[in-house]
Amino acid sequence: MSHSRKVALVTGGGTGIGRAVSLKLAAEGCAVAVVYSNSAAEAAQTVEHIVQQGHEAMAIRANVARRDEVQQALAQVVSRWGS
Repeated sequence: MSHSRKVALVTGGGTGIGRAVSLKLAAEGCAVAVVYSNSAAEAAQTVEHIVQQGHEAMAIRANVARRDEVQQALAQVVSRWGS
């Protein structure tokens, strides 16, 4: 899979399958927004791992059941990496 300056927003991206997806997308060249609700430490570890591999990532706390929090998460992604 090839990505040319793609940005991925991965919900549950700090743990389990979401973490694996975050790491894989970063390895393939995506900037990754690791979205978490309750697992701040795990999300931070995932971001740290991605950054140590030379890729871009950020952690964002958001409850995906809340529209306002999802909109704020998207705004943070756009602010950092553009639309």
